[in-house]
Amino acid sequence: MAHKPIFVSGQVSSAGNNIIITPNSGKRIRVYYGSYNLLDATVTEIYFKFASGNPFLRNKITQYSVIAKEFGTIRPMAGLINDTFIINLDQATRVNWNVSYEEMID
Repeated sequence: MAHKPIFVSGQVSSAGNNIIITPNSGKRIRVYYGSYNLLDATVTEIYFKFASGNPFLRNKITQYSVIAKEFGTIRPMAGLINDTFIINLDQATRVNWNVSYEEMID
């Protein structure tokens, strides 16, 4: 079956966990690509994670830095069923994010 990824993007500005994707009930998310960039001048630690998982793509970055990772279809990052996808900021600052993902039943 061919993958039909969903591309989403947005901006967060609150410290701590910011939920950016909530799967439909009974499904889980597989992430194929993720990126973020810091818009403000404050050095900030940022990472993605599933609500039940560990941080990944964790970096402390400076203004206008971009962190991007292609996970691909062979080894995507996958959450548990009904697991939300989060971007975490260690302080309140403006961050743009982009994610390519797919919702799965299995």
